[in-house]
Amino acid sequence: MSMLRNAARSLLRILTDPFNFTILSGINRGRQWRVKAGTIGCWLGTYERDEAALIAALIPKDAVVFDVGAHAGYYTLAASRLVGPTGRVIAFEPDPVNLGYLREHVRANRADNVTVVPQPVGDVHDAKVTFVQNVDHRYESTMSGAIEGPGETMSLVTLDRVIEGGLPAPDIVKMDIESAESRAIAGCPKLVARQKTSWLISTHGAENVLNLVPLFQKAGYAVHDVQDGKRILGAPELPIYTMLALPPGRNYPVVAS
Repeated sequence: MSMLRNAARSLLRILTDPFNFTILSGINRGRQWRVKAGTIGCWLGTYERDEAALIAALIPKDAVVFDVGAHAGYYTLAASRLVGPTGRVIAFEPDPVNLGYLREHVRANRADNVTVVPQPVGDVHDAKVTFVQNVDHRYESTMSGAIEGPGETMSLVTLDRVIEGGLPAPDIVKMDIESAESRAIAGCPKLVARQKTSWLISTHGAENVLNLVPLFQKAGYAVHDVQDGKRILGAPELPIYTMLALPPGRNYPVVAS
């Protein structure tokens, strides 16, 4: 049965790839989406329902949102709607195919409050890295420190430097960059020290959890395990898949069911 279901989905992608469809439900309901740009859940509006509900509760009108690892723009489009015309969304995405879909979705949905940055985020501004595409699953492309070998050579940006270069400091950072999260946070100590940004971070493994949870705790943030919403006091208990670090004065959002 699963083989038939997968075959049907593959056929659906082939037949619908040239077209934009209207997302049927969820935080992006009514938005235009290229079916092949993500999982079928993106088009149906069921993609990552729990995280989508958290993001909807976390992002207020007029906010500045950094979507670090924007992929094809599912959360970029959601943030664009949530912040409204006077807010801003900065979407960072280096994968060339994802980037094409991201730009298409921004254009098709007239998301004029979105700025796209086509570079990977890391720890050393302008450092050269090799971006290695996963052509079978574009949610899992990665960066390599080696600049020789298969892949495309790119220059890293750091969040501190892009803010110094003129981008507004974010109220919320959503980060999902396939295990490079610790490096990205190492590249923005000034932003972390401001204690004005909420950080929703996909951890991708124990190493990031053990690095990032104490880092944010030491910086004065309340760090929560998104799986149950509970605040992490002291050393984190693994596994933690997604963490939310809130600056002083911000409470864990009430999430609609």
